[in-house]
Amino acid sequence: MILALFEKRPVLFAWLALIFMVASISAFAQESPTLHVKKAYAFATAPTQKNGAVFMTIENPGIEHLSGRDLAVTGVQTDIADRAELHIMSMDNGVMMMREAGQYSVPAGETLTLEPMGRHIMLFGLKDPLKAGESFPLTLLIGDGFSHGYGQIPVEIQIVPPGGEPPAE
Repeated sequence: MILALFEKRPVLFAWLALIFMVASISAFAQESPTLHVKKAYAFATAPTQKNGAVFMTIENPGIEHLSGRDLAVTGVQTDIADRAELHIMSMDNGVMMMREAGQYSVPAGETLTLEPMGRHIMLFGLKDPLKAGESFPLTLLIGDGFSHGYGQIPVEIQIVPPGGEPPAE
């Protein structure tokens, strides 16, 4: 009986199918976890300097309908350098060492701070110097710590003078 109704009224069937698709997409969008980025900045570089670093605050709001998922920054992309990597500074036998971090975990409801002399994003092979007062785009790749599949977060990085204060939120 229902099939016969749709055969006689194809417009009704199309509308119901459209409503179902929109409802499904909305439900999926609500389940897609995300991180919030604040105070994203880099220090200006000298004309001959080929590397730079990026700092920011990353919040995982741990929204209840997302079951408080832990997330991870699994990578980074930008066009202003040959490559960008997640790095961490740590003391090793009294010597400060920098190494690639692989990923940064951001547990649900917590905040991760990327800062000088700690976790940061390294930019290798800058194509042009970073100039104070300008900005550039960067994309964080997000996963759950086991996969790289959740998505991307575009971030605009403000360039501040060397040693300057990060931008306001």
